[in-house]
Amino acid sequence: MIETKNLSLTLGDKLILKEMCFHLKRGEFVGILGPNGSGKTSLLRVLSGIYPNYSGSATLYLIPTKNLKPKGLAQMIAVVPQEEHFPFSYSALEVVLMGRTPYVGFAGFDSAEDCEIARLAMQQTDCWSFATRPVDTLSGGEKQRLLIARALAQKTPFILLDEPSTHLDLAHQQSTFTLLKRLAYEQNMGVACITHEINLAHQYCDRIYLIKEGHLLGGDTPKSVLTVEKIKSVFGISSQMVTTCDGKAYHVFL
Repeated sequence: MIETKNLSLTLGDKLILKEMCFHLKRGEFVGILGPNGSGKTSLLRVLSGIYPNYSGSATLYLIPTKNLKPKGLAQMIAVVPQEEHFPFSYSALEVVLMGRTPYVGFAGFDSAEDCEIARLAMQQTDCWSFATRPVDTLSGGEKQRLLIARALAQKTPFILLDEPSTHLDLAHQQSTFTLLKRLAYEQNMGVACITHEINLAHQYCDRIYLIKEGHLLGGDTPKSVLTVEKIKSVFGISSQMVTTCDGKAYHVFL
């Protein structure tokens, strides 16, 4: 699994993460929620090896992530950022093929297998219809789905996503969470997702972590973590739980 123990991170003179204990195992879908600036993205950057200068421990299969080479780490963990700017007008398919970079040999050419993996990833994320379009002509939602497709093309056992529903319409928000749940269950992936979508996290995630001012709370089921009291404490907003006739629970914000 991916695991942190007593993880703390300082950037400049500011303490960003404070003695965090977190774990993610294969076969589960974990949500990470909290206000802006609470440390959510910084946690993912530590887990993915971008921030190696931390105290405490961050391990992948008991190996410190800071000791892993970038190529080896990229074959184990795929990351979907909030957004990404491309310096050239790549086609959508070329962007997804970048996910195969950790496996490309010295020749540097994309194999037929790489192209097939990219195609399947784009079909899973509803991107194949614009495979030949330049990336700078895509909408924000189309680019977001493309970044998820690129991560799927990496074929890693773990995937970390930073607000993957940003820019997506309601239908694609739901289909994205459905896809992430299916990846965890059917492909035995460990999926961790930063999100502000409390109700989607409540419906789809197996476990929830809340982050407030660099402190990690939770790590349990959505029902026990996403309570009215904790949402008020972390986000400063009032809500009420509503249960539908099919037994699903939702927060209505007041």
